[in-house]
Amino acid sequence: VSFDAQLPCSSLQYQLLLHQQLQPQSTAYNEPVTVSFGCQITESMARSGLQALVRRHAVLRTYFAHSDTFVQIILPSDGFVVPIISCSDPTSWNNEVELELRTPFNLCAAPPLRAVLLDVAPSRLVVNVHHVAADAESLAIMRNELLMHCTALALNKTPRMLAPTEYDYVNFVSAEQSRAFSQAALDWWTARLTGAPLLVDLPLDRM
Repeated sequence: VSFDAQLPCSSLQYQLLLHQQLQPQSTAYNEPVTVSFGCQITESMARSGLQALVRRHAVLRTYFAHSDTFVQIILPSDGFVVPIISCSDPTSWNNEVELELRTPFNLCAAPPLRAVLLDVAPSRLVVNVHHVAADAESLAIMRNELLMHCTALALNKTPRMLAPTEYDYVNFVSAEQSRAFSQAALDWWTARLTGAPLLVDLPLDRM
């Protein structure tokens, strides 16, 4: 899949974008992950790790636009600098993190990734990602990659270069799109839903 074009969104991306349009101040889909280090990590080390992450995972440098429908726009590997707040005062660290987690993402303005660093020993890095770009499994991958990269820099070693990913999320989107509008898929759903009730008798006084 070529990255140099406006690309369609997945069904999940579309749902989350609609949710943001309805509730632009919501932080319900902010997905933070904390990376704890046993040493001091400077802002430059943290930035190096975050930029390596962004270069390797295209979904972390993706934002969205809307004309007739939503499309995703993937920036070049060096086209997005992750916003990072560096904090040297442990007493204000929790306030900085709380403020970050209460700040919504604007998915149509910038890629959904920000970070807050406690740059004293032992350092901690809170990476805030919108659910449009991450889930529990991918957050674990991000934590491991950041821990490995930044710890190597703290030990004055060259971080190990990770192999490029074989597939990006946009490859899944392309596959989903090709299946979603095929006649075979429509025939399958038509047969599956034959005889389904027009109304479902569910109580309306419960959330």
